[in-house]
Parts: sequence; structure tokens; C-alpha cells
Amino acid sequence: MHDDPSPSAHLAITEAADILDITPEHLTMLLDRERITYATAADGQRRIPREELDDYRRRQERGYAAMRESMLAAEQLADDE
Repeated sequence: MHDDPSPSAHLAITEAADILDITPEHLTMLLDRERITYATAADGQRRIPREELDDYRRRQERGYAAMRESMLAAEQLADDE
């Protein structure tokens, strides 16, 4: 795993995937589906701003929290029956 670069860094796909603990292929799919914003460097390579990784991680955490709350509510409803 690479060291965490500065917050303003633009990262290569492999570096960003390491930080998110996902495969480069999965990250590429997220980029293609516009779930994470990126810039295209002069050499044509996609570069991901570190802030985008942090934002994506926060969105994922909120989604997981909402899913957990829904599951708990469903369990409580089932227990009340």
C-alpha cells in the first residue's frame, strides 16, 4: 500500500485504488460510471483528486449506515409481529 499523499494530490488509478482498498478494475468502473470525479492528465491518464476519494468514502459510509438502520428497523418490525 502506498503512503497517503497530501490532500491536494491527484493520484493514479492504482494509488487511489490502494487507498480505497479496492481493485484498480473496480475503481475504473466507478470512474466510468461517474461515481468518482477525475481529471485527465496531459498524457491521457486519469488522475483522481484525493478529495474525491475522501468524498466517496464518506458517501459509502453514509450509505452503509442507512442500510444498517433499515435492517434494524425491519428486524424490530419482525420481532413485533
